[in-house]
Amino acid sequence: ILNGMREMKIAGDEEDANNERQQQRIKSLQDLIREEELALQRERKQLDDAIQSITDKAEHIRTLRTQNQQIQDEIRKLERTIQRLDLATEAQRIRLFRELRSVYPITLSTDRRYSIRGIELVLEKTVYDDTTAAALGYVCHTVFLMSKYLNVHVRHRIHCQASRSAIAQTDNNNNHNVYPLFYARGVELHEFQYGLFLLDQNIHVLCQARGIRDNNNPNLLARLKRLYEHLIDGY
Repeated sequence: ILNGMREMKIAGDEEDANNERQQQRIKSLQDLIREEELALQRERKQLDDAIQSITDKAEHIRTLRTQNQQIQDEIRKLERTIQRLDLATEAQRIRLFRELRSVYPITLSTDRRYSIRGIELVLEKTVYDDTTAAALGYVCHTVFLMSKYLNVHVRHRIHCQASRSAIAQTDNNNNHNVYPLFYARGVELHEFQYGLFLLDQNIHVLCQARGIRDNNNPNLLARLKRLYEHLIDGY
Protein backbone atom coordinates (compact mmCIF):
# COMPACT_ATOMS: atom_id res chain seq x y z
CA ILE A 1 0.00 0.00 0.00
CA LEU A 2 2.80 2.40 0.92
CA ASN A 3 4.56 1.67 -2.32
CA GLY A 4 1.34 2.28 -4.21
CA MET A 5 0.75 5.55 -2.40
CA ARG A 6 4.35 6.55 -3.07
CA GLU A 7 3.97 5.74 -6.73
CA MET A 8 0.72 7.69 -6.86
CA LYS A 9 2.41 10.71 -5.25
CA ILE A 10 5.31 10.50 -7.69
CA ALA A 11 2.86 10.25 -10.57
CA GLY A 12 0.93 13.24 -9.20
CA ASP A 13 4.08 15.26 -8.80
CA GLU A 14 5.08 14.44 -12.37
CA GLU A 15 1.64 15.43 -13.61
CA ASP A 16 1.84 18.70 -11.67
CA ALA A 17 5.27 19.32 -13.13
CA ASN A 18 3.94 18.53 -16.60
CA ASN A 19 0.99 20.85 -16.04
CA GLU A 20 3.30 23.64 -14.86
CA ARG A 21 5.54 23.14 -17.89
CA GLN A 22 2.45 23.22 -20.09
CA GLN A 23 1.29 26.43 -18.43
CA GLN A 24 4.70 28.00 -18.89
CA ARG A 25 4.73 26.89 -22.55
CA ILE A 26 1.25 28.32 -23.05
CA LYS A 27 2.28 31.58 -21.35
CA SER A 28 5.40 31.76 -23.52
CA LEU A 29 3.27 31.17 -26.61
CA GLN A 30 0.79 33.81 -25.49
CA ASP A 31 3.63 36.30 -24.87
CA LEU A 32 5.05 35.48 -28.27
CA ILE A 33 1.63 35.95 -29.90
CA ARG A 34 1.23 39.32 -28.15
CA GLU A 35 4.67 40.40 -29.34
CA GLU A 36 3.82 39.22 -32.85
CA GLU A 37 0.52 41.12 -32.71
CA LEU A 38 2.29 44.27 -31.50
CA ALA A 39 4.90 43.87 -34.26
CA LEU A 40 2.11 43.31 -36.77
CA GLN A 41 0.33 46.45 -35.54
CA ARG A 42 3.55 48.44 -35.91
CA GLU A 43 4.08 47.08 -39.40
CA ARG A 44 0.46 47.88 -40.26
CA LYS A 45 0.96 51.39 -38.96
CA GLN A 46 4.14 51.77 -41.01
CA LEU A 47 2.37 50.35 -44.06
CA ASP A 48 -0.59 52.71 -43.57
CA ASP A 49 1.82 55.63 -43.19
CA ALA A 50 3.69 54.56 -46.33
CA ILE A 51 0.43 54.21 -48.26
CA GLN A 52 -0.68 57.63 -47.04
CA SER A 53 2.68 59.12 -47.99
CA ILE A 54 2.47 57.57 -51.47
CA THR A 55 -1.11 58.82 -51.80
CA ASP A 56 -0.07 62.34 -50.74
CA LYS A 57 2.86 62.30 -53.15
CA ALA A 58 0.66 61.02 -55.96
CA GLU A 59 -1.82 63.82 -55.24
CA HIS A 60 1.02 66.32 -55.15
CA ILE A 61 2.29 65.02 -58.48
CA ARG A 62 -1.21 65.31 -59.97
CA THR A 63 -1.41 68.88 -58.63
CA LEU A 64 2.01 69.70 -60.09
CA ARG A 65 1.03 68.19 -63.43
CA THR A 66 -2.16 70.24 -63.44
CA GLN A 67 -0.23 73.38 -62.54
CA ASN A 68 2.42 72.56 -65.14
CA GLN A 69 -0.27 72.09 -67.76
CA GLN A 70 -1.80 75.42 -66.78
CA ILE A 71 1.63 77.07 -67.00
CA GLN A 72 2.24 75.50 -70.41
CA ASP A 73 -1.16 76.74 -71.57
CA GLU A 74 -0.32 80.24 -70.31
CA ILE A 75 3.08 80.10 -72.02
CA ARG A 76 1.43 79.12 -75.31
CA LYS A 77 -1.06 81.96 -74.91
CA LEU A 78 1.78 84.40 -74.21
CA GLU A 79 3.73 83.08 -77.19
CA ARG A 80 0.70 83.60 -79.44
CA THR A 81 0.26 87.09 -77.99
CA ILE A 82 3.95 87.85 -78.56
CA GLN A 83 3.69 86.55 -82.12
CA ARG A 84 0.70 88.79 -82.76
CA LEU A 85 2.54 91.74 -81.25
CA ASP A 86 5.64 90.94 -83.30
CA LEU A 87 3.53 90.81 -86.46
CA ALA A 88 1.82 94.06 -85.53
CA THR A 89 5.18 95.66 -84.72
CA GLU A 90 6.68 94.47 -87.99
CA ALA A 91 3.64 95.73 -89.90
CA GLN A 92 4.00 99.11 -88.19
CA ARG A 93 7.72 99.09 -88.95
CA ILE A 94 7.04 98.38 -92.63
CA ARG A 95 4.53 101.22 -92.76
CA LEU A 96 7.03 103.61 -91.18
CA PHE A 97 9.77 102.53 -93.59
CA ARG A 98 7.43 103.05 -96.53
CA GLU A 99 6.73 106.56 -95.32
CA LEU A 100 10.46 107.11 -94.80
CA ARG A 101 11.22 105.90 -98.32
CA SER A 102 8.60 108.25 -99.71
CA VAL A 103 10.30 111.15 -97.90
CA TYR A 104 13.88 110.07 -98.60
CA PRO A 105 13.75 107.92 -101.76
CA ILE A 106 17.01 106.40 -102.92
CA THR A 107 17.29 105.77 -106.63
CA LEU A 108 19.85 104.20 -108.92
CA SER A 109 20.41 105.78 -112.31
CA THR A 110 21.22 103.94 -115.49
CA ASP A 111 24.88 104.84 -115.09
CA ARG A 112 24.92 103.17 -111.64
CA ARG A 113 24.87 106.38 -109.60
CA TYR A 114 22.83 106.60 -106.40
CA SER A 115 20.78 109.61 -105.37
CA ILE A 116 18.70 110.52 -102.32
CA ARG A 117 15.78 112.85 -102.92
CA GLY A 118 17.20 113.46 -106.35
CA ILE A 119 20.60 114.55 -105.03
CA GLU A 120 23.54 112.45 -106.11
CA LEU A 121 25.99 111.59 -103.35
CA VAL A 122 29.52 111.40 -104.70
CA LEU A 123 32.25 110.93 -102.12
CA GLU A 124 35.12 109.91 -104.39
CA LYS A 125 36.62 113.35 -104.60
CA THR A 126 38.63 115.78 -102.50
CA VAL A 127 36.44 118.84 -103.02
CA TYR A 128 32.93 118.72 -101.57
CA ASP A 129 30.17 121.26 -102.06
CA ASP A 130 26.84 122.16 -100.47
CA THR A 131 25.09 119.55 -102.61
CA THR A 132 27.14 116.82 -100.94
CA ALA A 133 26.40 118.33 -97.53
CA ALA A 134 22.65 118.38 -98.28
CA ALA A 135 22.70 114.75 -99.42
CA LEU A 136 24.60 113.75 -96.29
CA GLY A 137 22.05 115.62 -94.20
CA TYR A 138 19.31 113.46 -95.77
CA VAL A 139 21.41 110.35 -95.12
CA CYS A 140 21.90 111.32 -91.47
CA HIS A 141 18.19 111.82 -90.90
CA THR A 142 17.40 108.55 -92.68
CA VAL A 143 19.90 106.59 -90.56
CA PHE A 144 18.66 108.28 -87.40
CA LEU A 145 15.02 107.38 -88.12
CA MET A 146 15.91 103.83 -89.21
CA SER A 147 17.66 103.22 -85.90
CA LYS A 148 14.54 104.42 -84.07
CA TYR A 149 12.15 102.34 -86.15
CA LEU A 150 14.31 99.22 -85.78
CA ASN A 151 14.99 99.93 -82.10
CA VAL A 152 18.70 99.48 -82.76
CA HIS A 153 21.29 101.35 -80.73
CA VAL A 154 23.88 102.63 -83.19
CA ARG A 155 27.46 103.18 -82.11
CA HIS A 156 27.71 106.91 -82.70
CA ARG A 157 25.18 109.61 -82.00
CA ILE A 158 24.00 111.55 -85.03
CA HIS A 159 23.22 115.26 -84.81
CA CYS A 160 20.71 115.92 -87.59
CA GLN A 161 21.05 119.53 -88.73
CA ALA A 162 20.28 119.32 -92.45
CA SER A 163 23.36 120.26 -94.48
CA ARG A 164 25.31 120.92 -91.28
CA SER A 165 24.84 117.54 -89.65
CA ALA A 166 27.50 115.94 -87.49
CA ILE A 167 28.29 112.71 -85.68
CA ALA A 168 29.77 112.15 -82.22
CA GLN A 169 32.17 109.52 -80.92
CA THR A 170 32.58 108.79 -77.22
CA ASP A 171 36.05 107.75 -76.10
CA ASN A 172 37.07 105.62 -73.13
CA ASN A 173 37.07 108.68 -70.87
CA ASN A 174 33.45 109.42 -71.81
CA ASN A 175 34.52 112.47 -73.81
CA HIS A 176 32.37 113.32 -76.84
CA ASN A 177 34.26 114.18 -79.98
CA VAL A 178 32.02 115.65 -82.69
CA TYR A 179 32.93 115.29 -86.37
CA PRO A 180 31.28 117.26 -89.18
CA LEU A 181 29.40 115.56 -91.98
CA PHE A 182 29.92 118.52 -94.26
CA TYR A 183 33.04 120.01 -95.76
CA ALA A 184 33.19 123.79 -95.62
CA ARG A 185 35.46 126.62 -94.61
CA GLY A 186 37.12 125.90 -91.28
CA VAL A 187 36.53 122.13 -91.47
CA GLU A 188 39.55 119.84 -91.67
CA LEU A 189 39.28 117.25 -94.43
CA HIS A 190 40.44 114.42 -92.17
CA GLU A 191 37.72 115.29 -89.62
CA PHE A 192 35.06 115.18 -92.31
CA GLN A 193 36.35 111.88 -93.66
CA TYR A 194 36.44 110.40 -90.15
CA GLY A 195 32.84 111.51 -89.66
CA LEU A 196 31.95 109.60 -92.83
CA PHE A 197 33.71 106.56 -91.36
CA LEU A 198 31.60 106.78 -88.17
CA LEU A 199 28.42 107.17 -90.20
CA ASP A 200 29.44 104.10 -92.20
CA GLN A 201 29.78 102.15 -88.93
CA ASN A 202 26.24 103.11 -87.92
CA ILE A 203 24.85 101.87 -91.22
CA HIS A 204 26.82 98.64 -90.80
CA VAL A 205 25.18 98.11 -87.39
CA LEU A 206 21.71 98.55 -88.92
CA CYS A 207 22.50 96.01 -91.63
CA GLN A 208 23.78 93.52 -89.08
CA ALA A 209 20.66 93.96 -86.95
CA ARG A 210 18.50 92.81 -89.87
CA GLY A 211 20.85 90.05 -90.98
CA ILE A 212 21.95 91.89 -94.11
CA ARG A 213 25.45 91.13 -95.29
CA ASP A 214 26.60 94.47 -96.61
CA ASN A 215 30.03 93.09 -97.52
CA ASN A 216 31.56 96.43 -96.58
CA ASN A 217 29.93 98.10 -99.57
CA PRO A 218 31.49 101.58 -99.56
CA ASN A 219 28.40 103.19 -101.05
CA LEU A 220 26.25 104.53 -98.22
CA LEU A 221 23.13 104.97 -100.35
CA ALA A 222 23.41 101.47 -101.83
CA ARG A 223 23.29 99.96 -98.34
CA LEU A 224 20.41 102.16 -97.21
CA LYS A 225 18.52 101.19 -100.35
CA ARG A 226 19.18 97.55 -99.45
CA LEU A 227 17.66 98.19 -96.02
CA TYR A 228 14.57 99.68 -97.64
CA GLU A 229 14.18 96.66 -99.89
CA HIS A 230 14.72 94.19 -97.07
CA LEU A 231 12.26 95.83 -94.70
CA ILE A 232 9.56 96.83 -97.16
CA ASP A 233 9.80 94.40 -100.06
CA GLY A 234 11.11 91.43 -98.12
CA TYR A 235 14.23 90.61 -100.09
